[in-house]
Amino acid sequence: MRSHQICVVVLLSFSSAAIAAADAVEADPGATESWEAYCDRLKEAGAQILATYPQPSEIDRAEGLRYLAQQVAASLEQELIAQPGEIGLLRVGATTLNKWGLDAADAKYLGAEIDPKGSYRLFGTQGSARLTAVQTASMSPRYRAFGSMTAEDFQADADGVFEVMLSQARPKAWEGPWLELQPDSTALLIREYFGDWEGEQPGAYFLVRVDAAPPGPPLSKDAAGA
Repeated sequence: MRSHQICVVVLLSFSSAAIAAADAVEADPGATESWEAYCDRLKEAGAQILATYPQPSEIDRAEGLRYLAQQVAASLEQELIAQPGEIGLLRVGATTLNKWGLDAADAKYLGAEIDPKGSYRLFGTQGSARLTAVQTASMSPRYRAFGSMTAEDFQADADGVFEVMLSQARPKAWEGPWLELQPDSTALLIREYFGDWEGEQPGAYFLVRVDAAPPGPPLSKDAAGA
């Protein structure tokens, strides 16, 4: 019933004007074929995952379905929505509602796609989490971790304000904290671990690319249907 309701909401989100405009344009059979092929692969993958997932009780079966749906949404966002490093966009990752792998129940996750050839400025105000860790990594085809630092390395002032540079080479005349980017560094991760959720405060983090980033190619049908 819930999946049926979601489909209805998606269909109703198309206004009558948008549908009329679509009718005036010849449909692309290739795009339809790509979408159907994706749905077929998704159906096969989901069935395989559910067939091997331990489901001894009703709550396990329900959580298994919810987790599978969450992973579909997260994967779509990672592959199609995430910027490929031109824009320094930090987003909240795994949460108590949207789980991912073996994420910690006492952590807040932020992440951004980065270009390993780029130069970035990470700045903001340090919070009071028990532990704050910044790490560069590669998420695909397998997870690999590279350089990292903790809040103690931020050199924050008395108000908790800090600034860190990220690049393959230390910027000239920069004497503050610097995190080296490896050639395969395609993601920036910020983890905050809390011991007292009511008493501790999260930090405020911002990421800006400071070098001139070449614009990426526009999304193609082949890339979207891959």
